[in-house]
Amino acid sequence: MILFYIVDIIEERLIDYIVTLPAYWATRIFVGALQAMLFPLACGLFTRRIHDIGFNGWAGILWATIIIFINTYSAVTPLNYLLDLFVWIIGFLFWVLPGQPEPNKYGYPPFMNQEPVQSQPITEPPTQEEQEVRKKVRKRRKKR
Repeated sequence: MILFYIVDIIEERLIDYIVTLPAYWATRIFVGALQAMLFPLACGLFTRRIHDIGFNGWAGILWATIIIFINTYSAVTPLNYLLDLFVWIIGFLFWVLPGQPEPNKYGYPPFMNQEPVQSQPITEPPTQEEQEVRKKVRKRRKKR
């Protein structure tokens, strides 16, 4: 969310200094490319956080989409301020809501103390006779 806000500030500052129409469109394309690069990152982060809370991940993708389109919408300034306030309040709530302490259907919570899995050998260790046969085969290979 903060990265999208930074991109929005960069766009506002650049547009203040633009004199020509090609520079305006170059700035719009640059900001659009930045937002397109940040969108998959935002989707992944919001989806993981919403899974940690215990909700479906589609809400995270929807939330990332809302943030992108609210930051690009500036036709009505008072409405834009209210939408930004809404985004920041909901984002803050996602940040402070505690996750589920137990595993849910989306997996383990982050930093859960899990016992390490002990791996078991798949086969029995070789017998004494098999070890001797292997030693003989190795000696033959070394002689070649």
